[in-house]
Amino acid sequence: MSCGADRDLFDEVMIRHKELRGVDFKLEFTAAQMKEMALEYREIGERQGVRFVDDPVDQLMQAIFLVLDSWDSEPARLYRRQLGLADGWGTAVVVQRMVFGNMNRESGSGVVFTTNPRSSTTVIGLFGDFTRCSQGEDVVAGLVSPSPISERQRTEYSPTVEGSLETEFPEIYGRIRKIAFELINEHGYEHQEMEFTFESGDADGLYLLQTRPLRHTRTGDLRIFAHPEKLEEHLLGSGIGVSGGAMSGRVAFSEVDVERLRSTHPNERVILMRPDTVPEDIGVVLSVDGLLTARGGFTSHAAVTAKRLGKCCVVNCKGLTVDTANNVARIGERPILAGDEISIDGYSGQVWAGEHEIAGARDPVRLI
Repeated sequence: MSCGADRDLFDEVMIRHKELRGVDFKLEFTAAQMKEMALEYREIGERQGVRFVDDPVDQLMQAIFLVLDSWDSEPARLYRRQLGLADGWGTAVVVQRMVFGNMNRESGSGVVFTTNPRSSTTVIGLFGDFTRCSQGEDVVAGLVSPSPISERQRTEYSPTVEGSLETEFPEIYGRIRKIAFELINEHGYEHQEMEFTFESGDADGLYLLQTRPLRHTRTGDLRIFAHPEKLEEHLLGSGIGVSGGAMSGRVAFSEVDVERLRSTHPNERVILMRPDTVPEDIGVVLSVDGLLTARGGFTSHAAVTAKRLGKCCVVNCKGLTVDTANNVARIGERPILAGDEISIDGYSGQVWAGEHEIAGARDPVRLI
């Protein structure tokens, strides 16, 4: 994909092999099945003009130059123009020893905030996303449905999810909390956003890959639905609300859909519905008013980008499947076509069929 290959082709391979093998998650594939799929990936990549190298040093150098070249990619230029960032800053590459969050079911990776970014509190309280048997890119890119970091986060924002890092890997949770306490209370750092990987459930298996300041900005008043008591009969599903407030709009799956809806319904809002988003999707994300994804968490690409752009966003919508090839989605058994009207709440994470009146505002919250 970094070389310009179409990601949907690779997604189709993964979906087909899951159906063929009768598995729901890629960690359920056997080694032989993963090898078969990897070879099919390679064949697709070669047809797309990707040059594969086998020497590890050459692979490393290729990865470094791809990262450096990404600064001048069209998605990166679009993003900088939208946020008013200078083209001349450039980017950097950090080369680290490899650690593996996908060794087995006792390994994993995640992103953690040292305080709740949705609250005005500044006390230490771990908040974020993690998944078992995964690498950090899986979490950040929104390619998986993550679990919460703490039990408090789970009960407040994801009550239907079973387990958290705190309950499933208490030693890892305790070690991260200790590090957070030392950084903030003993060394005087501001609150942090940290990426981590653990190769085992023991505290010694934890690796912090990077840490950076957690930036808080206060949002304006959040819009709410005027008659919430009437919405229950229209409820389609729910996910994780990550930014914005209530909004209604027409569904789009692609840039073509967005252009058509802007032409036929120029005064209406557009909600992009995707399985997930990646940096290459920034063009279409910029062109819509809201975002609804089937996967991802608070720290996924879709969530972070939507918050920074001030767009309404719900991720990890339970029961949502998006068939981009046929321009249709389903939440449970209900089909949703491009142009259909839906409503989403970027605070509660709920999704409803139809357009609904919006009025009033709730107290603002702190978002990153």
